[in-house]
This record gives sequence, C-alpha cells and structure tokens, in this order.
Amino acid sequence: ELNGFPDWIMPLRAAHSAEVDAVLLTCIRDEWQLTPERHSVHGVLSKLQYDSSGVAAHYGNIVLDELARSDPCHPLVLNQALAIVMRDAALCPRLASLAAQRLEVHCPPSEHFYAWFIVWLTLDAAGALDTLEPLLQQSDPQEADTLVIRLAAALHEPSWVGLQQANPSYLRLPAVVRLARLLCRHVRTTDDIHRRGVFTSETRDHAQQVG
Repeated sequence: ELNGFPDWIMPLRAAHSAEVDAVLLTCIRDEWQLTPERHSVHGVLSKLQYDSSGVAAHYGNIVLDELARSDPCHPLVLNQALAIVMRDAALCPRLASLAAQRLEVHCPPSEHFYAWFIVWLTLDAAGALDTLEPLLQQSDPQEADTLVIRLAAALHEPSWVGLQQANPSYLRLPAVVRLARLLCRHVRTTDDIHRRGVFTSETRDHAQQVG
C-alpha cells in the first residue's frame, strides 16, 4: 500500500505476530541507517506514524527500545520514530527521560537536538526549560535568538506535527509563562516578516506564528 498498511495487516499479525514483528523490525532497523542526504523517507516508520489500522499500538515500545540503543542517522526518521512513541502515553515518561539524556550529547544547530528538545519540552517543560535558560545565557545574543527561533518554528512547522500533543507540558502553568518570556525576548515582533502574495514560509515565518 502506498499510503498505509494493507487491510490484512492486523489479521496477519494476530495469526503470526512474531513473524510480522520480525519483518517490520528489520525494516525499521534498515531505516535507522538511512543517511541524512536522502530527501524522501516514506517507509515503515512513516506508515506507523500515521497509522489508523491499530497496528502502530504494538510498535511504540519496540521503537522506543531502538531509540534507547541509538538515534537514527536521518533527522526525519528520528522525527517519525519519536512521533510513534508519543502516540502511547504510557511510554512518554520513559521517552522524556531519554530526551534529557540525548540532549547531553546533541547540541544546536543539530536537527537531532531540536527534535529531542521539542519532545522534552512537550513532555516535561520544566526540565527542558531548566536546561534551555542557562544555555541561552551562555550563548551570544545572535546564537540565542537563532536557537529560540528554530525551536519556535519547530513548534509550528507542519513537519513536526507528529510531535505535538493536545495538552503539551509547555502550555501549562507555570511553564507557559517561562516559555512566553523567552519567545518575547528572542522572537521579537519588531523583526516579524510581513509578506504579500505567494511565498514559501521559512523558519522565521513559522517562528513568529508561535511568538
């Protein structure tokens, strides 16, 4: 199927769960190795991310175990993997803890940094902001602006929609006040871009929609 799993995937898994899991895990591990230079990534993980058949419910823990071992090479594959895990609320505490660990390794401007930080901000905003605020203080003003603008854009960009939740931690008090202060400081309305006609949205366009 081009846009999802075939209708028979659930009956097949019900009858042969070990075999189906083994095949899909092999595909997932192959996608883990895709290089960042690849433009299009629409494999098993993409299907699981947007699955409506119910099969994805069986793979959140499997994908989380793979994440605990290592990050995918391709940032879009990482994004897909994170979105799959975030579909299962029971897995989110473990994922938040893993995000905190990964951010000891990844630094901006790495796409992996932003992916993991959005996850942490969504699941545990207090912990994420406790790390972000000192990082911004240690950065020069331009670097701090760039970091917050990219984070704000990531919260708005359609490509990150799988990492968003209905009631994210960063929109709850008191975290939302802390986040709003950072956005006002670094995504300044005086720098907003005002476009007319047809245009392609860029990072600053997305960021100002949040800020």
